[in-house]
Amino acid sequence: MYPERREEFRDAVVNYMHVPKSGGTTMKECMKVIARRRHMTSPVLLHTDSRVKETESILNEDESGIMRDIPLFMGDYSFGFCDVIHEKVGKNCSAFIMLREPFDRLVSHYFYCIKLNQSVPGIPDCRTHPIKEWAMSTKSILWNQLFTDIDCSRRQDGKWQCATNCKALPNAYILSQNVSYLQSVVASLDKHFSVIGLTEDYPNSLRMLQLAYNMSFYDVCSRINYNVGTYETVDPNRPYLNKEQTRNTVVKGRIRLPWVKRLPNPKQRFAPLPRLLSGVRLESL
Repeated sequence: MYPERREEFRDAVVNYMHVPKSGGTTMKECMKVIARRRHMTSPVLLHTDSRVKETESILNEDESGIMRDIPLFMGDYSFGFCDVIHEKVGKNCSAFIMLREPFDRLVSHYFYCIKLNQSVPGIPDCRTHPIKEWAMSTKSILWNQLFTDIDCSRRQDGKWQCATNCKALPNAYILSQNVSYLQSVVASLDKHFSVIGLTEDYPNSLRMLQLAYNMSFYDVCSRINYNVGTYETVDPNRPYLNKEQTRNTVVKGRIRLPWVKRLPNPKQRFAPLPRLLSGVRLESL
């Protein structure tokens, strides 16, 4: 969060990129409450199909279009939407994201998949397959979001038509095996997001959002806590399997990797974030 840009953020359209199983239900409800209290238009959801639809709406509307007056956007596939707002609407747009400790997010996503009791074509069934097989097919959710494009072109009638483009993903996953490339992507996140919050340090993340956008994220939302503990931490069909045990299994497998073994204190690097964040103060973020 850059202090010199706070005034710019406070007049900006706010776009929240939701990473699943990272406190998104709570944050989206928080933004709805803020919108109601400030008498704003309710936030617009940007999922895969709706992101395409809303992008087309902005490109095809005139200056009086209703999309130009919406101050809040949020969704799984909102990455890059600020470019559309800035270039086509002529407004400042600021994006933020909440990140969660990767292993905790992965395990939570896996158990949530079990809770949904459904399978996805091409993905090993989480109800019957171990987490490693399932995770190798689902891959990184954040990576999918960052490298999925929305391509738009004009039709013969002059209207814009957009579609989701995932062609960059295979090459992006190959490059992700290169540690230097991965580090460069992580290092550039602050060029795309004005605020990067942590699910494990939710109160301070809300304070940063309130400070950046001059909206009552902390004052209003610090007591909102949706979708926490609403599904089992143990798979009823596999009672021997629980979240803590699953996380430990994943971490142990990760620590055995050759490049991880070369890191200083690899076990400490994969410690749960709440322990790593103990003693961290807002002014140090």
